Amino acid sequence: MHLLIPFAACLPEACQHTWATLKLPHLTQLLAHLTPLVAPTPFATGDENSLSPPHERALATACGWLGTGGLESAGALDGLLPWGAYYARARGGFQELPGVRASHTSPGLNAHTATPPPAWAVITPVNWSVQTAHITMTDPAALALDETESKTLLAAMQPYFAQDGIALYDDTPGRWLACGDVFRGLPSASPDRAIGRNVQDWQPPPSAATAAQAKLLRRLQSEMQMLLYTHPLTDQRSARGLPAVNSFWVSGTGVLPSGLEAPAVGTDLVVADALRAPALREDWAAWGRAWQAIDADHGAALLAAVQANQRAGRYASPDGETGDRLTLCGERRALTWVNRPQSAWRRLHQNIFGKKSALLMNNMHSML
Repeated sequence: MHLLIPFAACLPEACQHTWATLKLPHLTQLLAHLTPLVAPTPFATGDENSLSPPHERALATACGWLGTGGLESAGALDGLLPWGAYYARARGGFQELPGVRASHTSPGLNAHTATPPPAWAVITPVNWSVQTAHITMTDPAALALDETESKTLLAAMQPYFAQDGIALYDDTPGRWLACGDVFRGLPSASPDRAIGRNVQDWQPPPSAATAAQAKLLRRLQSEMQMLLYTHPLTDQRSARGLPAVNSFWVSGTGVLPSGLEAPAVGTDLVVADALRAPALREDWAAWGRAWQAIDADHGAALLAAVQANQRAGRYASPDGETGDRLTLCGERRALTWVNRPQSAWRRLHQNIFGKKSALLMNNMHSML
C-alpha cells in the first residue's frame, strides 16, 4: 500500500500551532516502522513558488513518469506535468472537433519527420474575484457545477477555442480537456497554487520561447470573461446564490510520452486528499480534524499492512517503487518513507525510536 497525503503540512503559523496539538498515533508508529527514502530529483524539493506543488510531483513519481524514457528525458520540468494528456489517454475516444485547425505538429516539422504526440491541458472553469489591487481565484470546487451547467458552458466556449486552434472536450463536471500546439512546452501552475492568491502571479511565466502562447491564452481568457458576463447561466446561478463562472484556468500542460501510464488510485496507491479543502481556505481547525480522520482510517490501514508484511518478511523494493510506502506532501517538498528490514538493534530499542518519531513529528513542518 502506498499512502500519499497532500497538504500534510502548510506554512502559515496557525497551521503549525494546530499541528502541535494533534494526536496522530498511527502516523507516529508508522514513522517508527518505516525508513526515509530520498526522492528523485528534480521533484524531491522545491519552494512554495513552484508551479507544480509537491503532491503533484510526488504523484508523478508514483506514476513512474520520471527517469529513463520518462518526463525528465523528455525535458519536462516544473509546470509541465501533463495531467491533461494523461486524462485524455485514460478517457480515450476523443476526435477532432469540426473546424479546429490544430495539426498537432510543431513548427519546422516536415513530411519526413515523425509527428510528435499531441499537447494537452486541463481547463478548469473558475470564479475570479476582483479585489482592490488584484484578482483572486476561489476554489473551483465551490462552484458546485453540475453536469448540465458544465456542458452548457463548454458548448458556449468551444467555438472561441476552436478559432485559436484548440480542441476543447468535456471530461467531468468542472474539468475539461484541451488539445492544441499552444500547450506544447508551456509551463502552467496547478490550481492548488493559485486558489486564494493573486492570479497574475501564477499566469504562465513569459519567456522568449512561450511569449506568443501565453499572450494567446491571456487574450482568450479576456474574451471568455466578456462572453460569460452576459451568459444566461451567470444570472441563473446568481439567483440561486452561487458564484459565477467568469474565467478559466489552464494547468496540466504538455505532452505525455508514449508508454507512460499511471496506477489506478485506490489499488496500491491511495491519495488521501481530505486536507486539501480546509488547507486552501485556511480553516486549520477543520484541517486538524481531517488529519485525525486520515490517521484513524488510512493511517491505521497502512500501519496494519506494514506490521503484517514485516512479520511475513515482505519489504519494499530496493528503489522503494513497490511495497508499503508513506508520502507526506507540504508546500515545498514531498518526503517518502518505505518499509525496509529493521536491524535487531532497532527492534530491541523500539521505544527509543518511538521517541525519535515523536521528535520527527514535532519538526514535520520544517521538513515539508
